[in-house]
Amino acid sequence: MNPKIKTFEEILIDYPLSVHNFIEDKILDEMLYQELYTYYAIKNAIPYAALKATTLDPYEVISKMFAEDVQESFIFNDKSKGKYDARN
Repeated sequence: MNPKIKTFEEILIDYPLSVHNFIEDKILDEMLYQELYTYYAIKNAIPYAALKATTLDPYEVISKMFAEDVQESFIFNDKSKGKYDARN
């Protein structure tokens, strides 16, 4: 039986402190990284070179994609000022 695949919003809700720390310091913790890796891999969003870690660093690729996606997500209640709302 396959576990339920989480949506982007579910990942954000499940890891509010990790998301907050990423927004502040641009550092992904291991648990959040693994969730995002699975999420982006299922969406076929990770370049092959990052999946195989040949010429691209998967951590950097996932971090960049997450930074872009998190800016567009619901967690910012004031995009012009970048205020964070962890919803918890």
